[in-house]
Amino acid sequence: MPKQLVFCKVQPGIRSIKRRSPNMFILYRKEMMKYRPKNIKMTEFSKIVSRKWHNLSEYEKNIWQRRYHINRDTQLQNASDSPIEPLDDNPTYTVNPNSVNVLPSVMRGDCYLTLSQCEDSIC
Repeated sequence: MPKQLVFCKVQPGIRSIKRRSPNMFILYRKEMMKYRPKNIKMTEFSKIVSRKWHNLSEYEKNIWQRRYHINRDTQLQNASDSPIEPLDDNPTYTVNPNSVNVLPSVMRGDCYLTLSQCEDSIC
């Protein structure tokens, strides 16, 4: 029996898999990236940011914790507002798996596929 593939309609920029929200440190690091000197290597810059993070006061870390919670709650709200819908009433299509080019995003759980063209119903 041939394999069946399900095609989903996904809004551009919306992923069907749930990504974790960036943690407090990642948010802090992203902000620090705005001030990164161009002549510093990324590995060196990461070490500097890490040291600065460990030296932050609890008050400053709490600010980043609040940003994390706001970011996470917003992400959860947006995810619940955009359900994935099938393309049509019959969302399954029979395809020869040897003729399918699957984009790497499909491997992560997204619903994007690129199919090769079939001629004379021979795939």
